[in-house]
This record gives sequence, C-alpha cells and structure tokens, in this order.
Amino acid sequence: MAPEAPEIVDHRIVGDEIARDNTEKFIHFCLDSMRTMRRYLQNNEAPDTDRAFVLIQPCGRAILDLLENLANWLLVQTDPTDEFILGRANDLIEMAQERLYMYPYQNVPACWTALFRAASLVKVTALALRDSWGKIAEKDGVSITTGKITPFSDDIIDRMVEALDTSTITAGPTPDVEGRIRMMHFFDLLENLNNALECAKGRESLDIYYSYIKFPKSKAFVPPVKYPPMQRLFSNFSPQDFQRHMLHPTVGSVGPEPLIIRNAIDDWPAMSTRPWSRPSYLLAKTIHGRRLVPIELGRSYVDSDWGQKIITFKKFLDDYMMKEENDVQGQTGYLAQYALFRQIPGLKEDIKIPEYCHVETSEPHDTSPLAEDHRQIPILKNPIINAWFGPSGTISPLHVDPHHNILAQVVGRKYVRLYAPKYSHMLYPRGVNENGINMNNNSQVEVEIIEGWDCGADRQERAQKEFPKFSKARYFDYILEEGECLYIPVGWWHYVRSLSPSFSVNFWFNRDEPLEPDPDVEGSKDDVTPSDMEVAGSDFQSTTPVTQFLDHGAFVISWTDA
Repeated sequence: MAPEAPEIVDHRIVGDEIARDNTEKFIHFCLDSMRTMRRYLQNNEAPDTDRAFVLIQPCGRAILDLLENLANWLLVQTDPTDEFILGRANDLIEMAQERLYMYPYQNVPACWTALFRAASLVKVTALALRDSWGKIAEKDGVSITTGKITPFSDDIIDRMVEALDTSTITAGPTPDVEGRIRMMHFFDLLENLNNALECAKGRESLDIYYSYIKFPKSKAFVPPVKYPPMQRLFSNFSPQDFQRHMLHPTVGSVGPEPLIIRNAIDDWPAMSTRPWSRPSYLLAKTIHGRRLVPIELGRSYVDSDWGQKIITFKKFLDDYMMKEENDVQGQTGYLAQYALFRQIPGLKEDIKIPEYCHVETSEPHDTSPLAEDHRQIPILKNPIINAWFGPSGTISPLHVDPHHNILAQVVGRKYVRLYAPKYSHMLYPRGVNENGINMNNNSQVEVEIIEGWDCGADRQERAQKEFPKFSKARYFDYILEEGECLYIPVGWWHYVRSLSPSFSVNFWFNRDEPLEPDPDVEGSKDDVTPSDMEVAGSDFQSTTPVTQFLDHGAFVISWTDA
C-alpha cells in the first residue's frame, strides 16, 4: 500500500487566515477599550486599577460628552462615519497637544495628557474599523462579529502604530496598571498580526529578512589606548567582590575605581538566542520597524548643529545603521540615553539586570565638586535602564553622571576614557548655559579635537591653548568589546566613542543597603512587564515621557514622515 502523500500547506493562505483572526481580535480589544471608556464617562465609574479615564474629568463636560459620543458611535457603527470620528479624535489630540506645550512638562495638568492618550485610543479604534465598518455589532454589552473581517492593510497598521507610539512619546505612559497592560496588549496583537502578514507575503518577506542579516563592518578610526586599567579587568566577578571593591577601595583618596568585567552578560538572550547583532531580529521586535523612536542628530549633543527628531525604527536602521560609512549623508543619527525597554518591553526580556546593581553603594567621593549635589539624588528602588544604539562615530562628550553606572556592550565596540573626580578642575566644566540650564556635569573640552583625532593641527593647537590644564589630568582608557561591562563610579568623568555599529545598555543605580532581588520584578517602575504589573498592583505614579529623558537639554520634537 502506497504511503499517503504529505499534505501541502500553502503558507500564504495560512498566513492570511491568521492575519484575519488577529485583525478581528485587535478590533474587539479596541472596542472593549471604548466600552470601558464609555462606562466611566456615563457613570463616573472605573475599575480601581484603571485611572486612565478618571484623570480626564477636569478637561470639562463638553470634552467628556464628545468622548462618550465617539466611543458610542464606534460601538454601534451606524452614523456618523469612521472618517468623521477620526477627524474629531484628531481635533482632541491637537487640543491636548496645544495644552502640553503651554506648560513646562512637570506642570502640565494630568487631564490633558490623559485626554491625549484617550483620544489616541479613539483614533486607533476608528482606523481599525475602517475596512470592517458595520461588521461588528454590540449585543448585551459584548461585541459580536456579523460579517467577514478584512485584514489590516500595511497603511492602517502604520497609522495605528504611529498613533499609539506618539501617545506614549508625547504624553507619557498611562499612570495606571490597567492602562499599561492595555498598551502592551495592543502591541502584542499588532506584532502577531504583522508576523502573519509577513508569512502571507512569502518570498518577498524573506528577501527583506536576508537583507538585514548583519550590520555593515566599520573602518572607523580607533583612538590609541594609552592607559588601560588592566589591573581592574576581571572575569566572573561576584557581587560580593564588587561590593568589597566599592566600599573598601584600594586608593582611599580616589574612592572606588572603574572596572572592566567580562562574562557578566554571557547569559543574556540578546547575546545568543535573540541576538541584537542581527538587525532582522530587531525589526521583528518593532513590528517590522514600524515603532517610533526619538533619535539625536549629530555626532555629539554639544555640537552646534545637534538636533532631535522622531522616526520609525526601520527608517533609523536604513538611514543610519545599515549603510556603509562612505554612503551616509548628512548628520549621524543616535538613539541615545533612551528608555527603550519601557516603550518596547519585549526587548527587555532579552537582557537581565546585573546583580552588581543590587549591592550597597558607596557615597559620592569628597574630591568631586558635585559630591554634595549627588548626595541629594533620591535612592533608586530599581536601576534606571537606558539604551544606546547608533552607528560608528557617535560620541558621548566628556561628562559625569549622578549615579553609579554599569555599561554593558551588547553589539560592537566603544572607546572609553575615564577621569577621577579629583581632576574635575582640569576638565573645565561648562556651568550654566544661555538657556539657564546647569551644564556643570559636562566638560567644555572636546576630547576628539584636543587629541587631534577629528581635526587638523591648527584646530588642535587652539584647543590645547584654550584648555592648558587638560593634558595634566590622568585618565584610564579602554576599548570596550562586545560582551564586556564597564563599571563607572558616581562622579567619574567619561567620554565614549563608538568604533562600529553599537548597541549598549546602561544601568544607573544607587542603594543605601543591599537588595535581595525579587525574581518576579526585574527593572524599575518605568520598565514595566506583565509580571511587574502583577506584583506592583496599582502603586504607579505618573512618569515623565520619553521625550524628557535627555538630561543635557530640552527635547525638541521634530516629526518626519514615517
């Protein structure tokens, strides 16, 4: 008897069916959100953990009535049309945005950021229903599908992702647990939907995937390393060893010194099974690069032509990360000092907070002129985690941070130079700038200029004459290789220069007592995962949006076409 022929699976058909199913799930989830909004706006009632809609109340009755009507129209899908609803949602978003720009961010009334987020959900729901209008009815408080759902087009997905990310970037994340879980679920559904659509595209999608296998090689200038801290290079360094190093320094007049630690991140999925060294993986985790990210323009934030803008992750890859160095036109783009893992929690699953961040930390050293300021910094319950992702040649100018710091090099390599706090007077701190911003934590000296790496002899000579004490300050320097960590003590000045396409993660931490890490809670309140939600309950305070995270100046939002 002849064996049965294997069943042939058409992946395009399967992908299309999964895409249709995920589209339907997404629409129902949007309508559930509208139902929650309507219930509060009608009865002033909301779950204890869902404060998102409660905060809107001070915006006024007219706005509350309009929101309620918009939610109701989306649920019944008769009149008016989805285009009309979309227009009114955009009106509310524009109104809220105008209010946001009327105040310093910390003084913006919470009702306007809440309105921005709520109107964005209305906008996303209207977009989701665009090709399925009238095919989902409401019965007994539940949405029921009554017609064939059309999978979202690429354009609709683009616009929904833009609306959701713009909401988080501009207004900040919702302060309530339920709202954060809701936002994560929106993106999980969109990621699953996008994967199904890519499967349906077949070979076309594979061709794109293989064009993003690896970052281009770099031919960048490598600064000479003169004073490497080789006596401070360790493998398999235990947290206990680290705490002894911090609390009982070898040189008391300096305090704890920098360390190079190897093997500390070998177990990170980002280094192996979910490799950040593959751009294709990063595209997959950002809904094929649709997620929006704020980037810096220019090699260094102290340059006169430095700027900022918000673009899609794929555009950032295409314009700045995937081109050969000779093909890059204009300014360098850098995703710098950014709370990426709060916006995209899926990437946070690829890393682990080093145990070193949970030990008791030393006080700022008395030789630092900023020591007293740094002592006033609040104790962090959990580390602050930032992403640093950019091409070869990006620079973090010589500066000092108010926390202890672990810099983990996940992809590529960087040149790092470090100065002890006692040399601060030789490094020419900037002082208060013309905008009234205190820049004492930044040096006036451009290391790449005074060393002659990026300029001619005349400019180098002028810099050396302008800052004559600089050459007398002693320093450590080192090439931080992929897989290594650098410990930077609080108050130490550091200059960082990318030598290749680079992805780093830094952890700022300070503690007044050792912490026993809770395995269910990794990260800070700003880096929320579902397990964090379950443990934390509703004890979340409103947090600053990602646009405010850069401590070296105000973030000026500049929009570009996605």
